[in-house]
Amino acid sequence: MKRIVFALLILSACSKDSTPDPAHPNVAIISGKKWKLVAESNIRHDGTFFQDSYQYLLDYERDNFWYFTPSSFTYNDNGLKTPPYTMDEIDQGTWKLTSGVNLTLDGTKEYRPIKITSLSETEMKWEINYPLDVQEGIKTKWQTYNVIP
Repeated sequence: MKRIVFALLILSACSKDSTPDPAHPNVAIISGKKWKLVAESNIRHDGTFFQDSYQYLLDYERDNFWYFTPSSFTYNDNGLKTPPYTMDEIDQGTWKLTSGVNLTLDGTKEYRPIKITSLSETEMKWEINYPLDVQEGIKTKWQTYNVIP
């Protein structure tokens, strides 16, 4: 009987980590701001490390920004349009935050789970991991975003 109760306690504790928490303070920090990519690095599955992969992004990719409300997001062009898009909005959808750091995006595009590694009122850093068969051989990508007006 003690084992069953212990197992239920462990399962209960684990399930809390994956429950979205719209009241978490990080939701308020992320929401209501435009987040623009300012730095990116990655490591490929073959071990090649790119300290500054941001420099390889095209100009129309560098000016895009994310905008979050407490439950939805938009991914926006910020001047230079991403081909073949002619509208300001590239994607939109909903998002949730679990454990204060695990960001899940659900939009018309497919997104990998994101782990927020650092967050302040003006800067957000996140990490995305990819399986071997996607994203041109990239294993892990680290991105830094700053708030823009």
